[in-house]
Amino acid sequence: MEGKPNSKEYENYDDYVATFSIPNTEDKNNSIPIKGLPYYEHTFTFYAEVPYEVTGWSESQDLTKMDQKQLKNEVVAFYNNLSDVIYNQDEAKWVDFVKNRELEFLKSEAYNDVNEESIKDRIRSFKQIFDSSFKRKVPLDKYKMIFGGKGRIVALKSIERTGRAAFSFGINDTYLGKKRKTRISRYIYLHKPKGSNKLEIIR
Repeated sequence: MEGKPNSKEYENYDDYVATFSIPNTEDKNNSIPIKGLPYYEHTFTFYAEVPYEVTGWSESQDLTKMDQKQLKNEVVAFYNNLSDVIYNQDEAKWVDFVKNRELEFLKSEAYNDVNEESIKDRIRSFKQIFDSSFKRKVPLDKYKMIFGGKGRIVALKSIERTGRAAFSFGINDTYLGKKRKTRISRYIYLHKPKGSNKLEIIR
């Protein structure tokens, strides 16, 4: 529903996406039965121009149409290669692995105080991997391939540990002020960009 809100709060704005009035819960003719509900949600769609373009996996290949045995071998090889990069503390190769993912993340995040902390946490997480005095390779769990993004994204899910990723690695982390050796499980989502036959990390 378009229109200008009847409020001085918006008097200096020229454009409005939509206006919405909360339904009267006492109105018996109200078509939305919201009386007694703990909360009420209203969803609408709008279009906005933003100063960036994120392709993501929207144009990636449909991996479900690939030979699944071949795809499985490629995914396992990718994970094993990533495990070597982490174990060898090869930061240059790590940057190659995650560069496109991180560029898309940074372009799509609206920068504010909340997201600044999110970005700092992301950086701390990366530094933790490569500043660890303890390192250990962990074999992949028994797994199954899972797909997302209409078949354009693939990852390996553990069938040994409920809800966990099959990929993991050992590092030092800090818990309650004390360092400890721990196993980190991470879902690594892969895709094949349009025109490429090479798996890349996405999101």
